[in-house]
Amino acid sequence: MGIFRKAEKKLEGLVEGGFGRAFKASVQPVELAHKLAKEMGDHKAVGVSNVYVPNEFDIFLGEADYGHLSSLSESLKAELANYVTAFARREGWTLVAPPSIDLHRDDDLHVGEFGIATRTVNAPAEAPGAAFVPSAARPRRVRFSTRPCSTRRRPPRPRRPRRGPAPRARPCVARRGSGSSARP
Repeated sequence: MGIFRKAEKKLEGLVEGGFGRAFKASVQPVELAHKLAKEMGDHKAVGVSNVYVPNEFDIFLGEADYGHLSSLSESLKAELANYVTAFARREGWTLVAPPSIDLHRDDDLHVGEFGIATRTVNAPAEAPGAAFVPSAARPRRVRFSTRPCSTRRRPPRPRRPRRGPAPRARPCVARRGSGSSARP
Protein backbone atom coordinates (compact mmCIF):
# COMPACT_ATOMS: atom_id res chain seq x y z
CA MET A 1 0.00 0.00 0.00
CA GLY A 2 2.92 2.34 0.71
CA ILE A 3 4.12 2.10 -2.89
CA PHE A 4 0.76 3.28 -4.23
CA ARG A 5 0.61 6.16 -1.75
CA LYS A 6 4.11 7.32 -2.76
CA ALA A 7 3.24 7.09 -6.45
CA GLU A 8 0.01 9.00 -5.86
CA LYS A 9 1.85 11.76 -3.98
CA LYS A 10 4.46 12.08 -6.75
CA LEU A 11 1.80 12.24 -9.46
CA GLU A 12 -0.27 14.69 -7.40
CA GLY A 13 2.74 16.94 -6.90
CA LEU A 14 3.58 16.90 -10.60
CA VAL A 15 0.05 17.64 -11.74
CA GLU A 16 -0.89 20.21 -9.10
CA GLY A 17 2.49 21.92 -9.17
CA GLY A 18 2.63 22.00 -12.96
CA PHE A 19 -0.87 23.36 -13.42
CA GLY A 20 -0.45 25.83 -10.57
CA ARG A 21 2.70 27.28 -12.10
CA ALA A 22 1.41 27.20 -15.68
CA PHE A 23 -1.86 29.01 -15.01
CA LYS A 24 -0.80 31.14 -12.01
CA ALA A 25 -4.21 30.64 -10.34
CA SER A 26 -4.52 31.73 -6.73
CA VAL A 27 -5.52 29.26 -4.05
CA GLN A 28 -9.28 28.92 -3.56
CA PRO A 29 -10.92 27.99 -0.24
CA VAL A 30 -12.52 24.89 -1.78
CA GLU A 31 -9.03 23.57 -2.61
CA LEU A 32 -8.02 24.05 1.01
CA ALA A 33 -11.12 22.20 2.23
CA HIS A 34 -10.51 19.20 -0.03
CA LYS A 35 -6.85 19.03 0.91
CA LEU A 36 -7.71 19.20 4.64
CA ALA A 37 -10.05 16.22 4.22
CA LYS A 38 -7.36 14.31 2.32
CA GLU A 39 -4.79 15.06 5.02
CA MET A 40 -7.17 13.80 7.70
CA GLY A 41 -7.55 10.51 5.82
CA ASP A 42 -3.79 10.21 5.25
CA HIS A 43 -2.94 10.76 8.94
CA LYS A 44 -5.68 8.78 10.66
CA ALA A 45 -4.88 6.43 13.52
CA VAL A 46 -7.01 3.34 14.09
CA GLY A 47 -7.79 2.73 17.75
CA VAL A 48 -9.62 -0.12 19.44
CA SER A 49 -13.07 1.37 18.95
CA ASN A 50 -12.45 4.68 17.11
CA VAL A 51 -10.55 6.06 14.16
CA TYR A 52 -8.72 9.19 15.29
CA VAL A 53 -7.87 11.97 12.86
CA PRO A 54 -5.82 15.16 13.22
CA ASN A 55 -7.61 18.17 14.62
CA GLU A 56 -5.01 20.92 14.33
CA PHE A 57 -4.06 22.24 10.90
CA ASP A 58 -1.47 24.82 9.84
CA ILE A 59 -2.00 26.06 6.28
CA PHE A 60 1.04 27.64 4.62
CA LEU A 61 0.37 30.04 1.75
CA GLY A 62 2.57 32.06 -0.57
CA GLU A 63 2.78 35.83 -0.19
CA ALA A 64 0.10 36.69 -2.78
CA ASP A 65 -2.33 33.95 -1.68
CA TYR A 66 -1.87 34.86 1.98
CA GLY A 67 -2.66 38.50 1.20
CA HIS A 68 -5.76 37.43 -0.72
CA LEU A 69 -7.11 35.04 1.93
CA SER A 70 -6.02 36.87 5.10
CA SER A 71 -8.88 39.36 4.65
CA LEU A 72 -11.26 36.39 4.98
CA SER A 73 -9.21 34.81 7.76
CA GLU A 74 -11.72 34.42 10.60
CA SER A 75 -14.73 33.40 8.50
CA LEU A 76 -12.54 31.13 6.37
CA LYS A 77 -11.16 29.36 9.47
CA ALA A 78 -14.68 28.86 10.84
CA GLU A 79 -15.95 27.54 7.51
CA LEU A 80 -13.02 25.15 7.13
CA ALA A 81 -13.44 23.94 10.73
CA ASN A 82 -17.14 23.25 10.04
CA TYR A 83 -16.21 21.37 6.86
CA VAL A 84 -13.60 19.27 8.68
CA THR A 85 -16.09 18.43 11.44
CA ALA A 86 -18.82 17.47 8.95
CA PHE A 87 -16.38 15.37 6.92
CA ALA A 88 -15.20 13.52 10.04
CA ARG A 89 -18.83 12.92 11.04
CA ARG A 90 -19.68 11.58 7.58
CA GLU A 91 -16.70 9.19 7.61
CA GLY A 92 -17.29 8.07 11.21
CA TRP A 93 -13.94 9.44 12.41
CA THR A 94 -13.21 10.88 15.87
CA LEU A 95 -11.68 14.28 16.57
CA VAL A 96 -10.19 14.43 20.09
CA ALA A 97 -10.92 18.20 20.26
CA PRO A 98 -12.63 20.77 18.04
CA PRO A 99 -10.57 21.50 14.92
CA SER A 100 -8.11 24.40 15.00
CA ILE A 101 -6.99 25.98 11.72
CA ASP A 102 -4.28 28.65 11.33
CA LEU A 103 -3.07 30.44 8.21
CA HIS A 104 0.67 31.15 7.86
CA ARG A 105 2.71 33.01 5.28
CA ASP A 106 5.56 31.15 3.57
CA ASP A 107 7.62 33.21 1.13
CA ASP A 108 9.08 30.07 -0.51
CA LEU A 109 5.68 29.17 -2.00
CA HIS A 110 4.50 30.56 -5.32
CA VAL A 111 1.01 31.62 -6.38
CA GLY A 112 -1.33 28.61 -6.35
CA GLU A 113 0.86 26.52 -4.05
CA PHE A 114 0.12 25.75 -0.42
CA GLY A 115 1.14 23.29 2.26
CA ILE A 116 -0.65 21.78 5.22
CA ALA A 117 0.84 20.49 8.47
CA THR A 118 -1.39 18.36 10.71
CA ARG A 119 -1.30 17.34 14.36
CA THR A 120 -3.60 15.57 16.77
CA VAL A 121 -3.87 17.66 19.92
CA ASN A 122 -5.84 16.73 23.05
CA ALA A 123 -8.67 18.84 24.37
CA PRO A 124 -7.64 21.85 26.50
CA ALA A 125 -6.99 21.31 30.22
CA GLU A 126 -10.23 23.17 31.09
CA ALA A 127 -12.24 20.17 29.92
CA PRO A 128 -10.33 17.06 31.03
CA GLY A 129 -11.46 13.82 29.49
CA ALA A 130 -13.90 15.53 27.14
CA ALA A 131 -13.23 14.15 23.71
CA PHE A 132 -14.91 15.90 20.82
CA VAL A 133 -16.82 13.25 18.91
CA PRO A 134 -18.96 14.27 15.93
CA SER A 135 -22.52 13.07 16.49
CA ALA A 136 -22.50 10.40 13.75
CA ALA A 137 -19.32 8.87 15.18
CA ARG A 138 -20.73 8.49 18.69
CA PRO A 139 -21.24 4.89 19.73
CA ARG A 140 -24.63 3.56 18.72
CA ARG A 141 -26.89 1.62 21.03
CA VAL A 142 -26.61 -2.10 20.41
CA ARG A 143 -29.57 -4.45 20.68
CA PHE A 144 -28.93 -7.87 22.07
CA SER A 145 -31.02 -10.89 21.28
CA THR A 146 -32.83 -12.70 24.08
CA ARG A 147 -32.52 -16.04 22.30
CA PRO A 148 -29.70 -18.27 23.48
CA CYS A 149 -26.88 -18.60 21.02
CA SER A 150 -24.75 -21.58 20.26
CA THR A 151 -21.43 -22.07 18.56
CA ARG A 152 -22.61 -25.37 17.09
CA ARG A 153 -23.23 -25.47 13.41
CA ARG A 154 -26.84 -25.95 12.41
CA PRO A 155 -27.77 -29.06 10.44
CA PRO A 156 -28.63 -28.36 6.81
CA ARG A 157 -32.28 -27.75 6.02
CA PRO A 158 -34.10 -30.53 4.21
CA ARG A 159 -34.75 -29.85 0.56
CA ARG A 160 -38.28 -29.02 -0.37
CA PRO A 161 -39.90 -30.73 -3.30
CA ARG A 162 -39.87 -28.66 -6.42
CA ARG A 163 -43.12 -26.99 -7.35
CA GLY A 164 -44.35 -26.74 -10.88
CA PRO A 165 -44.23 -29.23 -13.71
CA ALA A 166 -42.24 -32.37 -13.12
CA PRO A 167 -38.95 -32.63 -14.95
CA ARG A 168 -39.28 -34.54 -18.18
CA ALA A 169 -37.58 -37.89 -18.44
CA ARG A 170 -34.68 -38.15 -20.83
CA PRO A 171 -35.35 -40.20 -23.92
CA CYS A 172 -33.65 -43.53 -24.29
CA VAL A 173 -30.88 -43.68 -26.82
CA ALA A 174 -30.33 -46.88 -28.69
CA ARG A 175 -26.74 -47.94 -29.25
CA ARG A 176 -25.93 -49.51 -32.51
CA GLY A 177 -24.99 -53.03 -32.50
CA SER A 178 -25.95 -53.82 -28.93
CA GLY A 179 -29.66 -54.24 -29.53
CA SER A 180 -30.52 -52.64 -26.19
CA SER A 181 -31.19 -49.11 -25.11
CA ALA A 182 -29.20 -47.16 -22.55
CA ARG A 183 -29.57 -43.82 -20.92
CA PRO A 184 -26.86 -41.26 -21.59
